[in-house]
Amino acid sequence: MYRGETEGGNRKALPAERTEPEEAESEISAEGEDLMESLNVWGARPEEAMRKSIDDWDYYQKMLFRFSRNPLLSEADVLYLARDWKELYRCVHEIRGSAGMLGLMPLYRAAKELTGLLGGQRYEAEELPEERICEVRKSLNDFDRERDRFLAIMQQHRISEAS
Repeated sequence: MYRGETEGGNRKALPAERTEPEEAESEISAEGEDLMESLNVWGARPEEAMRKSIDDWDYYQKMLFRFSRNPLLSEADVLYLARDWKELYRCVHEIRGSAGMLGLMPLYRAAKELTGLLGGQRYEAEELPEERICEVRKSLNDFDRERDRFLAIMQQHRISEAS
């Protein structure tokens, strides 16, 4: 019997042989190393995030820059002032997913806490209890602080997306 052949004589597809992943083709520049160090000092985990995804610094860097320009990052405060709890939840939930994927753990944790306080999407504009609104405001302040730290790091390390 041949490899991949069943007793009935039919051949079945074999999974491709696994090989070790190749080294990332993109080298990290000195500027990139500085950015990675700043993210690490802040509490992010860029190396871990890259290993879990494509293990390509250029791609990861492009994703960071795209995320730093995401309009949702500035919407949370507006949605809070409008008392639009469902949209605030949606906005912060999306940010949480992206921050987690990119290894931006301080921002991820702040967004996770905020979405937890909002309790999913069950609240309408007038239904969020007043004591919960105070907790949401405090959590939103924490979220804003971590967002601003991330954006400051990205601003400080103005590395071109093409590099």
